Amino acid sequence: MLLAAVGDAIGYKNGSWEFNFSSKLIHQDMMNITGGKGPLHLKIGLDWRYSDDTVMHLATAQGLVQSKLTDDLEIVAKRVAKEYKKCSKLMSGRAPGKTCMKTLSIIS
Repeated sequence: MLLAAVGDAIGYKNGSWEFNFSSKLIHQDMMNITGGKGPLHLKIGLDWRYSDDTVMHLATAQGLVQSKLTDDLEIVAKRVAKEYKKCSKLMSGRAPGKTCMKTLSIIS
């Protein structure tokens, strides 16, 4: 889960890479950012905005961490849903889908 969140955060790059379908341009930008050293030298600071998918991924992890292995699936699902509802406040400017936002709005 951690690697998926990191990969998504890197791939989003403040929204400029997520909807850029040119791998050549993305690669050139990444090489410029790293001074030609490549992805292992990529530094992500607090100014690197992550995506709506990463926000949801972190909410899933938070809900799971609050649960025990012996918890009923319904209890775990309610904890995850509660975290989803909380994270919906963080979606502004992250290009979440309409279906995602509609679903988050109806979670009680």
